[in-house]
Amino acid sequence: AIDKVHGVSGLPRIPVSSSKSSNFQGRYRFYANNNDPVGIIISTASRNPALTALHEIGHFIDHQSLNGRKGYASTSSDILEKWRKAVDGSTATAALQAETSKTAIQSVQKAGRYYLQRPEQWARAYAQYVATRSGDAALIGQLDAIRNSALRVYANSQWSDADFAPIGAAIDELLTT
Repeated sequence: AIDKVHGVSGLPRIPVSSSKSSNFQGRYRFYANNNDPVGIIISTASRNPALTALHEIGHFIDHQSLNGRKGYASTSSDILEKWRKAVDGSTATAALQAETSKTAIQSVQKAGRYYLQRPEQWARAYAQYVATRSGDAALIGQLDAIRNSALRVYANSQWSDADFAPIGAAIDELLTT
């Protein structure tokens, strides 16, 4: 699906492995002391394994490519300013902020704060971008499963198609320049 949407060059090759852990759906790992990537792990317990793989690849690209291996570009790099503005202006982000601030349920607060972190927003946006731009039915089905969840904080972790349009346009601009 990624190859249908865009190319990336100059990235190091890293292993992708599986885990039986139920503590996470996926993980991108790197050495904190030098930012060298270690690999990507996808849990066999993941509810949306293909979308989870795209999400973790999004972390890898954010960390290793967009900012010249200086850390996560999503947090402050000028090249992602238009993307950050689009994310901040989205209905889903506003709903996440509202849910996080109004609820007394600690697990919802924790999830909302996690989903609002820039690297997490980028990884989810990247996964949604590849899913929608590729038109891959399985990926779109996994995306829709999240967007249609009864758990509102989880559902609002992804964007409706209309809400995603400016975010997708910002990623289009980033990946085509």
